[in-house]
Order: sequence, then C-alpha cells, then structure tokens
Amino acid sequence: MSTFEGVFVNDPWLQSQFTQVELRKLRTKFISARNQAGTVKIEDLPPVLAKLKPFNEVSGQDEVSRMLGDSYSDLAKDLDFEGFLRVYLNLQARASAKLGTSKTFRTTSSFFKSGATTLRHSISETEKASYVKS
Repeated sequence: MSTFEGVFVNDPWLQSQFTQVELRKLRTKFISARNQAGTVKIEDLPPVLAKLKPFNEVSGQDEVSRMLGDSYSDLAKDLDFEGFLRVYLNLQARASAKLGTSKTFRTTSSFFKSGATTLRHSISETEKASYVKS
C-alpha cells in the first residue's frame, strides 16, 4: 500500500494557494536555498527565486533583490518553509503589480483546486430507461 507523500503546510489558507506539484517544486527550491549553516534567510533567496518561472519572465536576480529589499526590512531573518511560501506569494503579487496587469503567475488552473464543478448532466427519460429496469 502506498502512502501519501505530499507537502504539508500548517496554514490552511497558505496550503490552498498551491497545488501539491507546486509545493513539491517550491520545497525543493527552499532546500536548495539553505546556506552553510543549514538555514534559509531572505537574503539567500534572490538567486533561487530569479530562476523560477514567474520571476525569470519579468525580472532578473537584481530586480528580485530590490523587491525583497523594498518588502522586508530584515533580510537576515531566518525563514521556515511557510515563511518562504509567503515571500514567494508576496513577490508574485509585486511582480504582477509591476506589470500593471491582472495576470497572475499561477502555473495551474483554479479548476484543479476547486471542490465543485459547474458541469451538470441532465438525464433524459429514455436514457434513464436504458439503465433502470422496472
């Protein structure tokens, strides 16, 4: 029997912002951002974030560094994974605002995250009769 090996996030709102595929990809990037002390600081993020699709299309490492500097006063602050996700979402919003568009940089559709669909199938009487024998 296989077990679920997803990425868990304690904050339900934060969890809802990402698919498991995105969380696994971001978790890998977070781990790769660790410095020699084994921690991740905001100042360690520009090279990692600049390589991600949302940011490499809009700006380079220098622009990511500038946006981080504008958003956070303490760049030496240690981050856990959830903090990293919040920084990612913050930069994503800033990059979107910079473009002056409502375009979001989501790589997946909200359809996949939605618990309900709008497709509705009405069964005709003849179709029902072919399945239900009286």
